[in-house]
Amino acid sequence: MILAEITIVTTPAAVEVIAESLIAMGARGTAVQNPADILAVVEQPNVPYEYDDDLVGNLNEATLTAWFDEDHLGADHKQALEAKIKCELERIGTYIPIGSGEVSIQKVIQEDWENAWKTYYQPIIVSDQLVISPTWIDYNPQPGQHIIKLDPGGAFGTGSHASTLLTLELMEIYMIGDSKVLDLGCGSGILSIAAAKWGAYKIDALDIDPVAVETTIENVEINCCSDLINVQEGELYSLSAKQKYDFILMNIVADVIIDLLPIAADHLRPMGLLFCSGILNKKEDKVLTVARRSGFEVHERLERDEWVAFAFSHGS
Repeated sequence: MILAEITIVTTPAAVEVIAESLIAMGARGTAVQNPADILAVVEQPNVPYEYDDDLVGNLNEATLTAWFDEDHLGADHKQALEAKIKCELERIGTYIPIGSGEVSIQKVIQEDWENAWKTYYQPIIVSDQLVISPTWIDYNPQPGQHIIKLDPGGAFGTGSHASTLLTLELMEIYMIGDSKVLDLGCGSGILSIAAAKWGAYKIDALDIDPVAVETTIENVEINCCSDLINVQEGELYSLSAKQKYDFILMNIVADVIIDLLPIAADHLRPMGLLFCSGILNKKEDKVLTVARRSGFEVHERLERDEWVAFAFSHGS
């Protein structure tokens, strides 16, 4: 089968946002090449394979590749798809820098596509304690380093986005063993699996997208965490008042977080923490206003690229 391969040159801050938009447009899959991720692996002393220096490139740029069906290759359809993508880039550029936003389209064979996106996805060194590695790479961990094995299928989060890394950083700082955790908007299951690796005894992973639920279940099984992680299609409103947690994880978007903050406190145990990420720094004031109105206090604030994350505690 022939596919249309779209390549976009953008910024590390915007690349995952653009990827999500292309999936919504009907892309079969996406892959991200972020030089910062490659350098993080190269700097590790036990990397079992070599990288070509040309792969690193400009640290201020990231390349997104996406694949669409063959019918987008006709002259009229190709022009329409390119115009639609550029329009979407212009929209995204109103709230986050997208860099050059250069777009190119070419024809590829499906056999090439099925493996092409894998070449862009290398182990992500989150910290000395955690690595996210694709299932097809045999990564040798350093002493005390946990590995999350992930098969994103070309469509879901790989852990490289700043909002995910910020959440993982908060989890590493504050999460203790023997905790009960709620992961809202679980996506590919990275945060839930990390919670299990760091000793949580029960994790409820929820997402309103059935495909995300299926992907999380698959990744939970790959990481042998099925006995700890309960994955369901649902949202915060579907929980009973009795369901309370030591940690609630919301790596979503600012507008959704704002809607959920007033009821999140009802599901937080005393001394518990709410981690909120996926917040552009332009929207953090709105989030803080609602958070404080809902009785939350800022316990920690982290920032990476254009993204902000908070650890909130509650006065009740």
